[in-house]
Amino acid sequence: MGYTNANLASRAAKVLTGPQSNLAPPLPFPPIFAERASGHRIFDVEGRDYIDLALTMGPLIFGHGHPRWISAVEAQLDRLPSPLPGQFYSPLEVELGERMVSAIPCAERVKYGLSGSEVVQLVFRLARAFTNRPYILRFDGHYHGWMDNVLGGSINQDRHLPPHPIDSPGAAGGFNTSTAGRSPVALLDQYKIEWNDAEALQDVLEKYGDKIALIHMEPIMCNFGGCPP
Repeated sequence: MGYTNANLASRAAKVLTGPQSNLAPPLPFPPIFAERASGHRIFDVEGRDYIDLALTMGPLIFGHGHPRWISAVEAQLDRLPSPLPGQFYSPLEVELGERMVSAIPCAERVKYGLSGSEVVQLVFRLARAFTNRPYILRFDGHYHGWMDNVLGGSINQDRHLPPHPIDSPGAAGGFNTSTAGRSPVALLDQYKIEWNDAEALQDVLEKYGDKIALIHMEPIMCNFGGCPP
């Protein structure tokens, strides 16, 4: 149909927000429009191919168009061509749950969700309900979704105050960027400290541990250089 990256970028600017559908800042290069993918490569509308190192930010571990999972998806769509209504289970949910419980030592039961952002909020609620404690402790630079209470907020450097993150208008960089429109109380139900600062963690737990329902972290930080704990 005569697509080019340039003409699609011009059309997209009139009807879409941002350079792509993920939550991301403006890119340092013009938007690229993918037309197809195969294996570890993505092909744009002008025929250029790119090595896909992100693999859909992680989940696409088998690459694009792997015949085994394509066949599995097609077979499932032939049996259940639309998502099940909320009042039904499916056999596959049970089978997958059994495998997860068997493979993950700490998993006693499984709850499925539609997105990471949604699941994080559910985990927060469960932790507060189970412990009857009000606060979540998270770390600088970690990504837990785009909701008001997990995206952004800078570390409060005043050690005399509880370490609630603070909104810093004008702050830039990573996931600490300030944002207009955030709920004024969104950052008050949590604490935030530096990553890999064992002394800061010990200090917070000694002072506020009886109020912390959950310590929340990325085991390996995928957005900040894979920095391990």
